[in-house]
Amino acid sequence: MINLVRPSLGMAHVAGGMGIALVPQSVSALKAPGVVYLPFNDEPSAYVDLRCMFRRGDPSSVLKEFLASIQTFRQRESASQ
Repeated sequence: MINLVRPSLGMAHVAGGMGIALVPQSVSALKAPGVVYLPFNDEPSAYVDLRCMFRRGDPSSVLKEFLASIQTFRQRESASQ
């Protein structure tokens, strides 16, 4: 098992016949000869724990909006469970 930071490296391994890769759906927009993307199913049965890192005190309005979006998502997920 290899943990690759860049999806393009994973695609190169798969295209070269050196295994399979689990990637986010967004990676399927990157087309590579010999690589086929297959979804697991319509409803996710597994989730990936993600972390967000940023500089403390960063004044970026984009960062503030992004963090607010994450908080809204977390609240919706908590309410639905």
